[in-house]
Amino acid sequence: KFKEAFDILCKMQDAGVQPDKVTCNILVHKCSIAREMFVLIQTLQYMKENSLVLRRPMYLEALEALRSCGQNDELLNEVNPHFCHEGFDDCRWDLSPDPQHYADRGVLINLVAKKSFVAAEYLLEGMMEKNIQFDTKLVSSMVMDFCSNHHPSGALVVLKYSSTSGLQLERDAYICMIGLFIRLSLYGKVMVVTEEMLRKGVHFGTYLVALLIYQFGCAGMPDLSERLFYALPCEQNTATYTALMDAFVKSGDFDKALTLYKKMSKERVPITSGTLQVLQVGLEGPVWSHGNGIYRQLQKLLPDHGHLQDNILWEQRLCNVLFDNA
Repeated sequence: KFKEAFDILCKMQDAGVQPDKVTCNILVHKCSIAREMFVLIQTLQYMKENSLVLRRPMYLEALEALRSCGQNDELLNEVNPHFCHEGFDDCRWDLSPDPQHYADRGVLINLVAKKSFVAAEYLLEGMMEKNIQFDTKLVSSMVMDFCSNHHPSGALVVLKYSSTSGLQLERDAYICMIGLFIRLSLYGKVMVVTEEMLRKGVHFGTYLVALLIYQFGCAGMPDLSERLFYALPCEQNTATYTALMDAFVKSGDFDKALTLYKKMSKERVPITSGTLQVLQVGLEGPVWSHGNGIYRQLQKLLPDHGHLQDNILWEQRLCNVLFDNA
């Protein structure tokens, strides 16, 4: 009896009692479940006129109901402009005509919105077996929800789903996973994400590559640092060369660091004080004595490169920020 419920809403206004946010959220929730579009739209219009907003789960339910019934969601987004940047409202969704698709997607959205992440994870695993397809925007938003709520297993399920379905996630979603796995010291999983990015041709950028190489080095995994460095030849510059050198130095393999330095010089990659700081740390280690000829040769480079602090490229500046502790 939705029409009667809305009539009561109108009578409340006539009596000078304005329906509040909670009342409207309940009515929108009930209308969305029942696909009662007339009352839903009238309620949204009232909320717009009175500056009331929906709770996030109710917004997602209403969005799903409107789209499954072929209704425009413009009014919904006018009522709730604060949700328009979260990804669920994007009009580019590739909607399937299959009613079961709407139902599956609606359940999945609601589970994530209500932070029922374990249930959402199991549901998505079942959908993978049925080869149910979702769009990039929705799946990327799910990843970011899983990561922001520290649910790594859910993020991995979404990554597996995107890999098996051939879906490329948004760059921010991959970075969210990388950040979460680094915080949890799951560096093997970090490499899984980076390899997926490589397969999908996702742009890394110098900053991300240098930080990843550096983090792998700090974790005592120079082999992962090396693998990433050589997988992205277009990102081989001062910052990434130095980050890999630092990984070798931290692992105690200064021979590799020195070989990389010579390659860097041969390729005419600019050297900064950060680069030399890394080499100096390695040369002061127990394996190398101060009387060593190589040590004296590299020590001479330190004052000669002082002028590189001025007018340097961005990747050189990044190198100094990461490695020049002087």
